[in-house]
Amino acid sequence: MKFLLIVALTALTAACGCVVRELNIRSDPPGATVYINGREEGKTPFKKNFDFYGSRELTLRMDGYLAKTEIVTPAVPWYEFFPIDLVSELLLPFYIHDRHEYSFTLEPLLERPPKDLLKRAQKVRAEKH
Repeated sequence: MKFLLIVALTALTAACGCVVRELNIRSDPPGATVYINGREEGKTPFKKNFDFYGSRELTLRMDGYLAKTEIVTPAVPWYEFFPIDLVSELLLPFYIHDRHEYSFTLEPLLERPPKDLLKRAQKVRAEKH
C-alpha cells in the first residue's frame, strides 16, 4: 500500500505544472542583435524563458542604426506572491504562461555628406580661434 501511495504522489508531482516566464523582444526593423545585461543573446524577433523577476538592461544593436538601451522590469503577476506562488508553482496540474513583450523602433544613423562635415569642422575651428 505504501508503494502505491509513493508512486501516486510521484506521478502527481510530475504532472504538476508551473509558471513559464518568457521575454519576447521585437524590433523595427527586425534582425537587431539583443544584449541582456551586456551579454549577447540573439537576434530579433527574440524569445527567452527566465526564472526570476527583476530589472534587466536590454540593448539592441544593428548596423546602420543607433543602439537602443532600456532598463525593463517585468511586472510580477499576483499569482507569484507568497503564499499563492506555492500553489501556482507546485500544485496546479497545468502550465501558466507569463509573457512579457517589448517592442523597439531603431532610429537610422544620419549620414552626412563629407563636404558638410568638412564645412562644420572648419566653422568650429574658426570659432575657437
